[in-house]
Amino acid sequence: MATFPKRGDGQWQAKVRKKGYPVQSKTFKTKGRAEQWSRNVESEMDRGVFLSTSIAENILLSELVARYLTEVAPSKKPEADIKVRGKLLKGKRGDRVLAAITPLTVKEFRNMRLETIKGDTVRKEMSLLSRIRIWQC
Repeated sequence: MATFPKRGDGQWQAKVRKKGYPVQSKTFKTKGRAEQWSRNVESEMDRGVFLSTSIAENILLSELVARYLTEVAPSKKPEADIKVRGKLLKGKRGDRVLAAITPLTVKEFRNMRLETIKGDTVRKEMSLLSRIRIWQC
């Protein structure tokens, strides 16, 4: 069940409570957007496909790459190559939150990189991005 308390700053907060799931909440500028979001969340919960994105909405790719480089990269070979590719990912797309990284943004990044470097290098960069994503899960 969703509730929509009005915030003091002219915004609306949507709170969705459903047995078996953690409470989900998000703030919106309009009540209509809050209701739409809550209907989508409740629908996903009913279908059993709901995945919370609250963590992914608060972590930048650059933060995740930095953690991977300090926690995992030292045990991988060649560590130097992984660090170079990781720093490149931080620089090119590090300003995005994880929730904003979609297949389309990855495809755009790949195509942009293919304009300046060879395919095998891009493949290695995509592989690192995939490993970071899997490691984070």
